[in-house]
Amino acid sequence: MCSGNGWITQEIFLKWFQFFLDNIPPLRPVLVIEDGHASHISIEVIELARKNDVHILCLPSHTTHILQPLDVAVFKSLKAEFSKACKQYLLAHPGQVVTTEAISGLLAEAWPKSVTPMHLMAGFRKCGIYPLNPGVITDRQMAPARAFLPQDNDVESASTSSGSSSCVSRDDSMATHPPSSNSVSSFPVSISSNDTHKNSSAGSAVFSQVLMLPKPSSVPKRKGRGPGLTTHATCISDESFLLSLKDKEQEKKDKEQQKLERQRRRLERLKLAATKQTKRQNKRTEISED
Repeated sequence: MCSGNGWITQEIFLKWFQFFLDNIPPLRPVLVIEDGHASHISIEVIELARKNDVHILCLPSHTTHILQPLDVAVFKSLKAEFSKACKQYLLAHPGQVVTTEAISGLLAEAWPKSVTPMHLMAGFRKCGIYPLNPGVITDRQMAPARAFLPQDNDVESASTSSGSSSCVSRDDSMATHPPSSNSVSSFPVSISSNDTHKNSSAGSAVFSQVLMLPKPSSVPKRKGRGPGLTTHATCISDESFLLSLKDKEQEKKDKEQQKLERQRRRLERLKLAATKQTKRQNKRTEISED
C-alpha cells in the first residue's frame, strides 16, 4: 500500500489497522501506542478500535525519540544496516547510484537484521512501557533545549551598568590584569573595593551575556496539519475525544457547505448580470437598426 506521494494517509492507516486487528490474538483489551500524525487520527479508526476493545494512546508531540519503541531501538539499527547494504551495492556496481528500483531489495536485506524480536523488546523496555518503569525517562531527557528557555531581563541592565566606573574596557583590563589560565577571575572586569558584591554580579551578568544563546526566531505555523499535534499523551479512543472529533468534522463540513453556497450565489449573480448585459446590447442593436 502506498499513496501517490509516498506519505501515509488516513485511508492507508485504516487498511493497516484492519489488518492489525485481523492478525492479533483474541485477548482483549489491547493498547496501541502511536504518534500524533494526522493520518493516525480519524473517526473510522477510533470507531473500529472501540468496537474491538482496543485503546489508542497518542504520544505528545516531539517526544517519539524518547517514548516510541521504534525510534528508540529499531530505526537506528535499520538505518545502519540499510547504509551497509547501500555501500555493498555501490561496491558491486561501480559507477552507478542507488536507484528507486534497488531500494526495496536493499531494504529487504537490512530488515531481518534490525527488526528482530530482541530489538522490539528492547525498545519497549528502554521506553519504560513494558515492563512498566516510568523512572527510565529522566527529567533531563524531557527538559527543553536551552535555546527555548526564557532569558533573564537583567542581562541588558547589567550590560549597561558594565560601562560605569566600576568596570573598565577590555583593552585596559587586559593591560592591567593579564588573563590567568588558573582562575576565571582574570575575565576583564575589574572589581572595586567599595562595592564588591555589586560589581561581581555585574561581571557575572556580562559573562552570561557573552555565553548567551541566540533566541529562536518565530516560525509561522504551518497549515493543514490536522488534529495530529498534541501537547500531552491522549487516549484518542475515549468517547469524549471521539465526540469532539465528530464535532470538528461536522464544523468542517458546514464551512465547506457554506463556501459552496457562496460560490453558487456568486455564479448566479454573474449569470444574471451577463443576461442583463446581453438584453441591453440587444435593445441597443434594435434601436440602431430602426
